[in-house]
Amino acid sequence: MAPKYLTGDSQAIKDFIDKFDVFLFDCDGVLWSGDIVFKGTVETLEMLRSKGKQVVFVTNNSTKSRLDYKKKLDKLGVPATHEEIFSSSYSAAVYISRILNLPPNKRKVFAIGETGIEQELQAENIQYIGATDPAYRRDITPEDYSKIAAGDSSLLDPEVGVVLVGLDFHINYLKISLAYHYIRRGAIFLATNIDSTLPNAGSCSLVQAQLALP
Repeated sequence: MAPKYLTGDSQAIKDFIDKFDVFLFDCDGVLWSGDIVFKGTVETLEMLRSKGKQVVFVTNNSTKSRLDYKKKLDKLGVPATHEEIFSSSYSAAVYISRILNLPPNKRKVFAIGETGIEQELQAENIQYIGATDPAYRRDITPEDYSKIAAGDSSLLDPEVGVVLVGLDFHINYLKISLAYHYIRRGAIFLATNIDSTLPNAGSCSLVQAQLALP
C-alpha cells in the first residue's frame, strides 16, 4: 500500500489523529538532531496532549538509560515524564527481570554495552558483570584462553544465565569470547537491537548487533 501524505490536508490530519490514542516517537533523527530540536516538535507534542493523546518516546539506543533521555529532553525543552520514555536498555532489563523465568542459580547477566544498560539493570535489581567494568576492557591473554577452556569460575561466572548485547564502544575479543562460551553453556542470548551500523557524522560504523545476526 502506498503511503498517504497528510501535509496540507487539515481534514486528513484530523482524521488521522482521531484514529489513535497513543503516539510513539523515535527520538534522535525524528524529534531532534544532536542538540537541535526540529521545527514543530514541541508544538506537535503539545497539540497531541491537549487532545488527550498519550505520547511515548522510544529509542533503540541502549547506551543511554531512561534517566539519561529525560535529562536530554529537559535540556532540549521537550516536555516529557520518566514514564513516557522507553529505551532498548530499559526494555531488555524489564524483559529479563519480569518475563524471563530464570533458574535461581542463573540470574546473573553478562553485559556487553555502555552505562545505559548498567543503569537499567541496576534499576531492576539485576546482578550483572561485564559492560563498562575495566576488567573486561583489555586484550585477551593466553592465560584467559586456558581459563576459558577449563571453565575456570574466576573468568566464567557459573551464575550467568543471560548474555545481553548492546552498543559497546569498547568491544574486544575477550568480551566476544566470554559471550560465546556463556551461550554455549546454555545462557540466553539477547540483543537490545539488531542494527548492523551506527550512522555518525555522515558515515556509518559497524556495531556489535552484528553478533545477533544469523
